[in-house]
Amino acid sequence: MFPSFASLHLLPSNGVISISEELDLAYGTTVHWRANCFIPPTNKTGKELVSELARLYLAFGSSSALESVALKATNVLPRLMLQKPHKFSKTNTTQPASRDD
Repeated sequence: MFPSFASLHLLPSNGVISISEELDLAYGTTVHWRANCFIPPTNKTGKELVSELARLYLAFGSSSALESVALKATNVLPRLMLQKPHKFSKTNTTQPASRDD
């Protein structure tokens, strides 16, 4: 039987973790990763990634609800989306996650 999440200390005592706290945890982890990323794709997925990054930068520059987390999200998103599974992975043998149909 697996232990409950509360006993693993993954969640705060009230059981609720905010997006801002999640982003802080992700940023705190990924900021120390060695650069090991794929080259951003030039297909539809790559355009969607650039579009989302542009949306977050615009949210940071304006008075939107995302302003407080947008800049940190633009640092975390590419690292998570383009991370190679292993430092010796070759682009032609592994591809980043793609939603192209």
